[in-house]
Amino acid sequence: MNSQELIRIIVLIIIGGLMIFLVQPLGYQNQWPLFSFDNYVSDWINNNYMLGAFIVFIFSVIATILWFVLTGRSNDVGDKAEVWRFRWWLIGILPILSIFAAIFFCSGKSGAVLSLTFFYLIDMLIIYWLTTASSTPGNYKYLPPLSMLIRKIIGD
Repeated sequence: MNSQELIRIIVLIIIGGLMIFLVQPLGYQNQWPLFSFDNYVSDWINNNYMLGAFIVFIFSVIATILWFVLTGRSNDVGDKAEVWRFRWWLIGILPILSIFAAIFFCSGKSGAVLSLTFFYLIDMLIIYWLTTASSTPGNYKYLPPLSMLIRKIIGD
């Protein structure tokens, strides 16, 4: 893994963290037009949203790290590209399941289930998919979906 890939990993995880812990709660707090809440928005953010956000963030980061550890320990993808692609999808189940868990356990009795699902999905895509698509090292760099396009866009 080169230094540019490592910097991208760190930056994208930080961006995902800022989105999930700062920008999205601010949207709920300011009751952007997409959201309709009663007067207990602050309590809901503190008691429900933050726990769900933490679950999604942690599992997305764990899945990302797991992918980089596995690809970093392997020498060559060789003719096993489809096996590795399957592993990427299999690891990606972790953050997807965390979204379901966060929605089920942490949404509370709010009308925010649709927006939570959307936000958590965006967070997972930034932290897991975009990070792996833009920064997977060596012979594995084109295995995540759309990684060739992403790397072309960023000039890698």
